Amino acid sequence: MNQVTPIEITSIKLGPGVYDDLPDEFYHGDCCAGPSISSTGLRQMLNDPADYWEGSALNPVVAEVRKRAQEEAIAQGIAPQKRHFDIGKSAHLMLLEPQRIGESVAVIPADILGSNGALSTKAAKTWAAQQAAAGRSVLKPEEWDGICDMADALASHREARALMAGCRIEQSHIWQDPQTGVFIKSRPDLTPPESGHWIVDYKTTDAATPDDWSRKSLCDFRLDIQTALQLWGANECLGIEPLGVVYIVQSKKKPSRIALRRIARQSTIGQDLLAAARLDIRTALNRFAICWETGRWPSVWDGPAADMIPPSFRQREIEAQLAKSVPDWTGFAA
Repeated sequence: MNQVTPIEITSIKLGPGVYDDLPDEFYHGDCCAGPSISSTGLRQMLNDPADYWEGSALNPVVAEVRKRAQEEAIAQGIAPQKRHFDIGKSAHLMLLEPQRIGESVAVIPADILGSNGALSTKAAKTWAAQQAAAGRSVLKPEEWDGICDMADALASHREARALMAGCRIEQSHIWQDPQTGVFIKSRPDLTPPESGHWIVDYKTTDAATPDDWSRKSLCDFRLDIQTALQLWGANECLGIEPLGVVYIVQSKKKPSRIALRRIARQSTIGQDLLAAARLDIRTALNRFAICWETGRWPSVWDGPAADMIPPSFRQREIEAQLAKSVPDWTGFAA
């Protein structure tokens, strides 16, 4: 299953395979010959199936709701939300597909911004909403300058560039889970051509340090699940065994510093992370298959009253307090 398939997008539904140049909206939509899910969806299924379904492209209600919201935004001149996403997406384009910058990024004319440079005037909001509706990331002039600075910093980072050399850009991997029949989608930023090399993903961050980014990425965003899925897809669809996944992490703040962080298949911590992630992937796939079959997408907000459970660090504090067996009156003595 290692032949790369060129695709012309019509009403086609994709089967298992390796695909180049799939448009974002097609890949993230209902593009497979059966129910499908990606890393983001799996992580949502672990947290709250109802939340996943309410935003899923497989939900027939979602597409119509989004279309109406987009039309209303244009009519009312509402500026696009989640502008931090525009900055990250534009930085990705500058790194991976600079030839698409002109069609995918729109820089707001400075003369229609507010006197303080804010996107607050009616003209700016209308212009931004129209550009966003056309699928373009909307940036202020200083944000665009910042992305150019980030690209310059990355161009001079020899180790990052060496990791990227020879890789396929945003190659889509689609395969079926043998246990549930669910189609699984994965699209690394950069996929190596053979075993013994790294999958590479690019991340931008506002974190103060690379270790802060790592903690948040593993604990809050479960990047280990994305990593395990990318490795599974590379093996299933291309028949290769990458060394792991390297993340090129770049600060959005000047001087756009770059760090490399990785999850390695052969390291002890990497093996533990990936083993735990694979268990969670199996749980999420089974849960998705059951929800799809039954048409029920339960929420963690449902159900009877439940006990409040402290996090592990607080539980340790409680145990230490109880071990003393006496109250601490420090500062309260008569």
